[in-house]
Amino acid sequence: MQDKETKWFQLAKLAQEGDRVSYKNLLSELSVEIEMILNKRIFNASDREDILQEILFGIHKALPSFQPTKKFRPWFHSIVNYKIIDYIRVFQKTKNQEILPDDILDSNSEINETDDSKDELIEKMTQAIELLPKKQKQVFQLMKLHGKSILEVHKITGMSISAIKVTSHRAMKNIKKEVQG
Repeated sequence: MQDKETKWFQLAKLAQEGDRVSYKNLLSELSVEIEMILNKRIFNASDREDILQEILFGIHKALPSFQPTKKFRPWFHSIVNYKIIDYIRVFQKTKNQEILPDDILDSNSEINETDDSKDELIEKMTQAIELLPKKQKQVFQLMKLHGKSILEVHKITGMSISAIKVTSHRAMKNIKKEVQG
């Protein structure tokens, strides 16, 4: 019985030569392996399925670049790891960039959780953002409203990373102060 490395290597080589059956078998075998990896690292089932599809598509796109002089498993795992890291970056970026009224309000706030109060809070937040100094407003909008990373804001504004962090913190503090009145 062949080990996985040898089997995958042979299937990949045949798939590169146009063998459709080998290509299908390779993706089928790799799907099982990818699922085992994702089950250990990604807890959301629908995300696992999305990442599995992304990885398989990545393998499909990169297969012509696989060099038969190299081992298959490191090539395969680099694609898997890249796609998982990409997912984590996107997940953290969207999770960390969301602004919820709870971020602005503290437990002592007098605003109740009714639809009218939420609309009022959104209006207060919008007004508070408009009152920010120019740089704070720009950094806040880029990071919190447009979901840009600190590095992206650095490239856009030319500000240092530490200045962006300080400016973002000050913007949040000013918004919170304005909203809580």
